[in-house]
Amino acid sequence: MRSNQEKIIGDVISILPSLTRGLDVNVKFRHIKDFEFTPECAVFDVVDIDLVHGWLVDPQNKELAKVIGDKSYNQLVELAISMQTPVSKRKTSIGDPRDDSARHAQMVRAFLNRTQSQMTYHGLMEMYANVKERQLCVLFRNNHFSVLFKNDSKLYTLMTDAGYLDVPDLVWEELAEIDGDSNFCNADFCPVTMADTESDSWEDDINPARDPRTWDYMDPVSVKYAGEFMRGVFLHRIDQWSVGVGLLKDTARPPYGDNDYQYREVHQSDVISREIVTPVGLPEAMVLGVPVGQATTHTLV
Repeated sequence: MRSNQEKIIGDVISILPSLTRGLDVNVKFRHIKDFEFTPECAVFDVVDIDLVHGWLVDPQNKELAKVIGDKSYNQLVELAISMQTPVSKRKTSIGDPRDDSARHAQMVRAFLNRTQSQMTYHGLMEMYANVKERQLCVLFRNNHFSVLFKNDSKLYTLMTDAGYLDVPDLVWEELAEIDGDSNFCNADFCPVTMADTESDSWEDDINPARDPRTWDYMDPVSVKYAGEFMRGVFLHRIDQWSVGVGLLKDTARPPYGDNDYQYREVHQSDVISREIVTPVGLPEAMVLGVPVGQATTHTLV
C-alpha cells in the first residue's frame, strides 16, 4: 500500500514541470467527477482537491444516455465521425445494424454541437447538489481549468481573465447559468457592478481625461449621483467646479432623442470617467431643451 502511494507521488512529481504547458484530460459524461484516469489526474488526488465538470448527459434522455454510457469524449468523437453518410442515403437491408450505428452517430454529433460550452443544465444542477459548502474544487470547462468554490449554497468561479487585471474588486463570478449571464462579486462575495468597478479604477487616477476642459460637447460620461452611477453626456462647463450634463433616463431606448436626457448641474468631481460605450444616435444640438453652451442655472433635485 505504502509503496503504491510512493509510486503515485513519484509519478505526480515527475509530471509537475509539464503542468506549466497545460493538462490533458478526457471527460466522461455520467457524473461531475467522471474523467478517464490518467497520471495527470492523479495530481488532484494527491493534493485532495476534486476535479469536476458539468458536461453531463441528462439521464431523462434515456436513449442518448444509453448510447453515450461510459464513453469518453475521445470515444464520442470517434463515434460521431465514424459514419458521416446520412442514414437516408445508405443502402441497407431491414434490420441492418448499420442503421442504428449511423443514428447513434448522429445523436452524438447533435449532443456535442449543442453542448459546445461544455456544460449542461443537468450538469450544473449536479454540481450544485454534489459540491459541498465551502469546498474548493477545480472546474474543467471550455478546455480550461478554474477555481470553483461554494459559498452560501452558491457556486463561484475565480476570475482570472487578464482583461480584469486592473479591476481588483472583481474576484468571483457566480456560476448560475450555462450561457454566460453572470453576476460578479468581490472577495467577500458581495455583488459588484461594472459601474462600481469603473468608479474605483478612476478614483485615484489623475488623468487629463478627467479634466472637463479637455471634453467635447456630447462626450459620453459616467456620473455618480445620489450614490448611484448613471450614464450620460457632457454638455458644457459652468464654472471651475461644476459642469452641465444630460443623464440618460431609465425609459430611454435607442436611438436616443432630446427627451431621453434630463439636464443636471453636477460637481465635476462626481463625473467619474468617460470610458463608456457611446449611445447610438445622440442628438447633435439639444438635450432636454438646453441650448449648446448656455450656462443656465438649474436646481439639482
